[in-house]
Amino acid sequence: MSFNITVEHSNPGSVSKRLDALNRIQKEDLIMKTVNTKLEELYKIIYKVIPVKTGYMRSTMAVRTGDAMSELVVTARYAGYVEKGTQGRHARPFFLDNVVRMETEIIIAVRSLYMSIK
Repeated sequence: MSFNITVEHSNPGSVSKRLDALNRIQKEDLIMKTVNTKLEELYKIIYKVIPVKTGYMRSTMAVRTGDAMSELVVTARYAGYVEKGTQGRHARPFFLDNVVRMETEIIIAVRSLYMSIK
């Protein structure tokens, strides 16, 4: 079991209406830079708190970026068991709580971007 958070822009039409002053590529670039910056911040937060025994799980963390999508992944097969715990081991949450906190920051940052470029 691994974790990932994916951020996709699901309504590009609304962005175009709000950011008419810029061309399409500039708009998308600004949005993705904002999202990528927040995901890099999230990566650093999780990197500091991820439980480490051998360092393997930490080494499987990555931020992957694309044209309209960015994701933060932890691909160690056992990441979910560490996060949620098992019958014999207590949970050691490191991912989901931080993702939920950062989700709000991403929304605020993108809204702020929309408002500043009107």
